[in-house]
Amino acid sequence: MKTILMLVAVGSVGCLQSNINGATNGSPTSSGTPAATGTAGSGSGSTAAASATGGSSAAASSTGGTTAGSVTGSSTGGSSNGAGTTGGTTSGDAGPCKPYGAQCGGNGECCTAACNQECLEPVGHTCLGDGDCSSGNCGPTGCACSTPAQSQYAVCATASDCCGGLGCQLTVISGIQYGLCCNPIGGSCQGDFDCCDQNCVNGQCQCLPVGSEECAAGECCLGSCEFGVQGLISLCQNGAGDPCTVPEACISSNCADGTCSTCSGSSGGPCATTADCCSGGVCAQALILNGVFLEGDGGSACCGPTGADCDAGWNGVSGCCSLTCGADGLCACAKVGDNCYNSDACCSGEACLPSLTGYACCQLDSQFCLSGYECCSGNCQEQSCACVPAGGACGVAGFIAPQGPAACCSGACGDAGTCL
Repeated sequence: MKTILMLVAVGSVGCLQSNINGATNGSPTSSGTPAATGTAGSGSGSTAAASATGGSSAAASSTGGTTAGSVTGSSTGGSSNGAGTTGGTTSGDAGPCKPYGAQCGGNGECCTAACNQECLEPVGHTCLGDGDCSSGNCGPTGCACSTPAQSQYAVCATASDCCGGLGCQLTVISGIQYGLCCNPIGGSCQGDFDCCDQNCVNGQCQCLPVGSEECAAGECCLGSCEFGVQGLISLCQNGAGDPCTVPEACISSNCADGTCSTCSGSSGGPCATTADCCSGGVCAQALILNGVFLEGDGGSACCGPTGADCDAGWNGVSGCCSLTCGADGLCACAKVGDNCYNSDACCSGEACLPSLTGYACCQLDSQFCLSGYECCSGNCQEQSCACVPAGGACGVAGFIAPQGPAACCSGACGDAGTCL
């Protein structure tokens, strides 16, 4: 099971070795021409004849001169190969590169051409500590490649950061690039953390079987890696026609005769409309509490409506929209004050809205009530839930929260939390 850095698994670009075009601190260009062939400029450190293939001058001044050539990979101060010691920048077709220590979303953004969350020094460059290097390993002679620990990945910006022939898997999350040293399925390995999916079997990285948690796209042997299901970050589940022994093994949450079915089962199978659900199920909106008021939803899933069989056909209590199976073997609706988790959980005439205790069922207008706490509007008049007149509360949470603008007779709730 994966235990660290699972955020990196989402939207992974796979195991890849970065190909940095142009020269970095005097290294060869992509065409094989040494980068240090540019003609040194004036004492201020500018170079007027930088190579068109991205060559940078090895004679940049000690004050951090600027190179004006067309550059994809570029150099910065702080290296041992002659770049400006105070952090010069390199301008190219894409604009100035980012200096050491700046947050970055790709190797090409950095003057050092090495991005692992920040622009850092690549293998071979001088360093004072592990944190200076994109490999996370500062050796006696400079930044060196890294080897995965027994329970932890090695980090990287390019494949040269990884020892033992491991590749560098790069992922960009919220504009920040992260790198892990690992091999894809089929690659060689000596331990689980040599594999991107942490599954090393007999010296080879293997795919993940159904039920494996914290997977990434493309790592499952059958079906696919599904995110945010069954309260997990991700889970390998089988698709329609794949073998199964329990409903949870299927993306559809429906295992029939040892095979995952196409229609979605009522115990949480995915759906866009009720037509996606097996016969008798409904497609309900799953609710998410964001602060106090309903501001979003958790997607949709199939469940058993009130009156549906919950002994055999609906996988017990979990198959009911209300999560309540009655003594008669049928799904029961959630009553006023009961917690609810989707749009179809409450009894007729009720709605599932945010309250101080999470989501709870409350009575809609014109429904019978004994107190305002039973009404979604918070207003009980002559034993009937009523709309809230101008000046009444519509944005203040009670035991059962008011329903916002819908609570107001005018249909409008002001910024101050009172009906207009």
